[in-house]
Amino acid sequence: MPKPSFQLKLDRASEHLDALDRKVRAWVDGKPFSVIDEPDPEPPLEALTFHFRARRFRVERADDIPVDFAILIGDCLFNLRSALDHLALALARAYSARNGVTMTPKQVRGSAFPIFSRPMEVKDEEERIGCIDPAACAEIKALQPYHLKGDYASDPLWQIHELNCIDKHRSLSVCVVESRMCGERRIGLGINPMVVDAIQYARTNSSLHLKLNAILLRWAGIIRGETGDGGMNPELALEVLFGQSEPLAAQPIVPTLRTMFLHVSGVVVPALEKFL
Repeated sequence: MPKPSFQLKLDRASEHLDALDRKVRAWVDGKPFSVIDEPDPEPPLEALTFHFRARRFRVERADDIPVDFAILIGDCLFNLRSALDHLALALARAYSARNGVTMTPKQVRGSAFPIFSRPMEVKDEEERIGCIDPAACAEIKALQPYHLKGDYASDPLWQIHELNCIDKHRSLSVCVVESRMCGERRIGLGINPMVVDAIQYARTNSSLHLKLNAILLRWAGIIRGETGDGGMNPELALEVLFGQSEPLAAQPIVPTLRTMFLHVSGVVVPALEKFL
């Protein structure tokens, strides 16, 4: 028996997500940046303490993020949203068939999976899910983002809906690469004890965006010798994030999309497929 169309759409979303994950990993593994440890020309006052030298980590090179990242994100979102709409139509057709009714062309065109930040009005219900089993309609209503009230934007369904709408009109902004460890903005420090005798301070910036000439960290230490090597090496775990202009600004792209996919495939579909 062939897979239903909503499952095929989910499979396609998964393919795009996996492709994006591979491309992001390959790009990050290719070292699309370089960071230099250099003397700090603007140290804090305490860096003037005797014997301590002030230094900083500065992004010396930052490659452009590949444009196809945004395309793959859009393709994944489109198929997730389309899977939901295909599921809604499959539910409507199944219920109509069980009752010996054929859906009209207008009902087919109007069928859609509703995603609302506020309770649906009667007109919206009739147009979108009026042909669906009332018990399935109750399940759909229970899944709505509006149940989270003021926090509706954190709901994966709302995020799919919002980002898919944006992508229909323009490419999503993927303009941030940041060093994160265990989900937090962080930069690791590899200290060479043969060069550095003591550390006075090490301060990261509030943002660890890897853009050209960004200052990631300022530090001061007692350093042996007069070489250009400060004896500290940055350890970066890069994460590609949604750009600042997006609803999910600064959220990691691949994990966020995977959460959306798992919500549809692991929560929405199981709640509704028993009505097919």
